[in-house]
Amino acid sequence: MHADRINEKHNGYILFYTAQDINNKDAYAKLIYSGMHSVNNFFGASYNKEFNVFVHPNRNSLDSAWQKDWNMPAFKSECWMVAGGISNKMDMISPKTRDKEACEHH
Repeated sequence: MHADRINEKHNGYILFYTAQDINNKDAYAKLIYSGMHSVNNFFGASYNKEFNVFVHPNRNSLDSAWQKDWNMPAFKSECWMVAGGISNKMDMISPKTRDKEACEHH
């Protein structure tokens, strides 16, 4: 499916990342867990399905994923767009490269 990605199964989700983020994967897992916990508390219910989290090494990778997801081959994200989700998937630009890949989100 994503040959260049390393994946790790966690409780409730699968984390996909590239080799450049191998040293950051534990920090990302903590952030995802914290976010899931906040959502569970807000809604008073847990997630009912596993989902995928993709950490993209750069904006081109993020744009490519969104072009496919949204069936918009010419789509180019705005500089402030750093993450988004659909159905059973969340995409985000790697926080490791976010400062050079994004505006307004540091």
